[in-house]
Amino acid sequence: MLSNRNIHPSDAIKTNQFYRMLIIYGFCSTGGYALLASSKAIMGDIFIPALPHLIDANFFSTYAILLGFGSLIGRIGYSMASDTLGRRNMYHLYSIAGGSLFFALPSLIKLVIETGSVAAFYGFVASTFLISSLLGGTFATFPAYASDFFGSKYIGAIYGRIMLGVLVGI
Repeated sequence: MLSNRNIHPSDAIKTNQFYRMLIIYGFCSTGGYALLASSKAIMGDIFIPALPHLIDANFFSTYAILLGFGSLIGRIGYSMASDTLGRRNMYHLYSIAGGSLFFALPSLIKLVIETGSVAAFYGFVASTFLISSLLGGTFATFPAYASDFFGSKYIGAIYGRIMLGVLVGI
């Protein structure tokens, strides 16, 4: 549903689309934030015992920078891609790719712990980089995607309500 009219925020929160956006945006951003917040603990508590020859303090810093860079790349890359592919298609990508990557992480972690596989570890790092990029892309494209449905006049207020809902979920 693309809107050619401006829907007031009090009317927007009465629509199913508002709550669908709240849920999708909430899952995308909450998962990404959880990953960013726990990245040091994941590296220190899980991977150092499994791969002590590979992971040290320098790796922690590099990994944190990598996740930040992923978010930056996602903000630029996915917003440019949404101009070509469409914002709705990008949100399908965020949902499917993000969910798939998150569900793959426990298997990769288990493989590293049980076998000491360096390839599985780098698979984990690549997956978390992609998840971080999806988080950045979500933040970059969401206001425009929401304005497709609700119009642009009140998008700041509508976006604020959705962000409040997401923050409550975090």
